[in-house]
Formats: sequence, C-alpha cells, structure tokens
Amino acid sequence: MSLFWANLYSLVIIAQTQVDPISGGAGWVGAGLLGLVLGWLLLKHLPDKDKYIKEIIKEHGETVNKVTEKHEITVKGVAEKHEQSLKLVAEKHELAIKQAAEKHSAAVEAAAQRTELAVNKVAEKHAEIVTAMATTFTASLENVVNHCKDEMDRIASYWQQSKNN
Repeated sequence: MSLFWANLYSLVIIAQTQVDPISGGAGWVGAGLLGLVLGWLLLKHLPDKDKYIKEIIKEHGETVNKVTEKHEITVKGVAEKHEQSLKLVAEKHELAIKQAAEKHSAAVEAAAQRTELAVNKVAEKHAEIVTAMATTFTASLENVVNHCKDEMDRIASYWQQSKNN
C-alpha cells in the first residue's frame, strides 16, 4: 500500500473515532490532512518537479548547443563570403591598377613622342633661323666688303685725281 493511501486510510480512521466535543476532532483531521499534503509534497510532487527541472535544464543545454552550432555555421558562412568578396575586390583592384598603369604608360609614351616631335620641330626652326642668319650675315658682310671696296676705289680715284691735278 502506498503512503498516499495509508495517510488517507489513517484520516478515515481518525475521522471515525470519538472526538472531544470542544474541539470537534478538527485538530486530528487537520493534522491528518496536513500529513497527507506533506507526504504528497515530499514523495510525489517535489521529486516530479525535480525531474521536470532537470529535463528543462537538459533541454536548455541541448538548445544552447544547437543554437551555438548554428551560430558557428552562420559565422563561418559569413566569414567565407567575406573572404570571397575581399578576394574579388582585391582582384578587381589589381585589374584596375594594371589598367591604370597601362594607360599611364601609354600617356607617358605619347607625351614623350609629342615632346620629341616638338623638340625636333624647334630644332628644325632653329636650324632654319641659324641658316637664315648665317646667310644674312654672310650677305651683310659681302655688302660691307663691297661697300668698303667701293669706298676704297673712290678714295683711290680721288687720290689719283688729286695727284694728277
């Protein structure tokens, strides 16, 4: 017989006994009911509650583990996507740098060619000017020499005339 039924049976027996007319037997019945409730509390309710709490703690631990695993998987996935995007950005950046370097090299080469062409044009103009100046200078010198000859001839002719006169 279980403790519950034993307590209940004792209550029934106590309830059937003669009671003191002043108390009406309420003290014994109350004590029996209290014993019954305490017995149920100690032997049935609290152990069941303890099992329930242990199950909840176990389920909580399992849930935390599952959530932690899912979180780790999510973090790894995000990290992988981030690494992929970083690699993609790095590749695009390298390509942009190479293209910019090629454009810069082409621009520098074009500028060098334009500079060389301009220098050649300036050199040709300078050569033309120097040639023209040399020709002009030579012609001027010839004019001076011719003028000097003419003057010498005139002086010589005046001198000859003055000698003859």
